Amino acid sequence: MPTLKEKIIQESQRLGIDKIGFTHAEPFIELEDSLHEQ
Repeated sequence: MPTLKEKIIQESQRLGIDKIGFTHAEPFIELEDSLHEQ
């Protein structure tokens, strides 16, 4: 049985999405200030 990540990748390919990425769920502390400025 495919993992959730594999299912998402398969569906993105079916929809024609060329680029997809995954990251950890940890907070982006080092980017906090610049994200608030945006």
